[in-house]
Amino acid sequence: MSQTGERVFETILVGDGPHSVAAARDGSRVYVTNFHSATVSVIDAAAKAVTSTIQAGVSLYGIAVSPDGERLYVADTRSSALAMIETSTGKKAIDTVFAERPYGLATSPDGRLLYVANALNDDVLLTDASTMTVGKLMNVDFPVAVAVSADGSRLYASNYFRDSLTVIDVRARVPTSAPSRRPSPARSKSAELHTALRSTRTTAVSTWPTSPLTRSLLSTPQPVP
Repeated sequence: MSQTGERVFETILVGDGPHSVAAARDGSRVYVTNFHSATVSVIDAAAKAVTSTIQAGVSLYGIAVSPDGERLYVADTRSSALAMIETSTGKKAIDTVFAERPYGLATSPDGRLLYVANALNDDVLLTDASTMTVGKLMNVDFPVAVAVSADGSRLYASNYFRDSLTVIDVRARVPTSAPSRRPSPARSKSAELHTALRSTRTTAVSTWPTSPLTRSLLSTPQPVP
């Protein structure tokens, strides 16, 4: 029982500072990023136990699993890096360094695209999930988390400093809901932090993908009016 009297099914100890969680589509494995220990805990869902620990960077934030369960994508915010890890071996297949700091991650249902919340540059990086080639979807505000609809047609991005969610039509690359700022005196400290973080931003590596696969699916992003 928890301290509030609610029944707790199970508690599994992982690494230091667990942050994000992703589960394999078949439900067999659960993966947890540990921010402070810079590891990924691999959990056997049936046994409810950690079966292995993957050392994956410096400070881990977001995580996503490919639909076929063969690859993990892990965001290392402090190193501005995104790692692709083979789940069968626990070894990095690709380790890509960006000019931006990646946060939350999400894959498209077919596994071809990976969306990366890029809070400091106010956009969502769109990558070819196999080659990690970078493109962009813009007009969001400090997104730290992203999610994709079951059919892959909509991308949802949180706007941390606007208390809102942007919904993007992925196929048309047009936001269906533009974030609107809600004034609030209580948000002054957050606004100051936002300004400070923006001052540390760097220029993007590229503004649009060069991968033939990604280029065939998308074209230049369109701004919100």
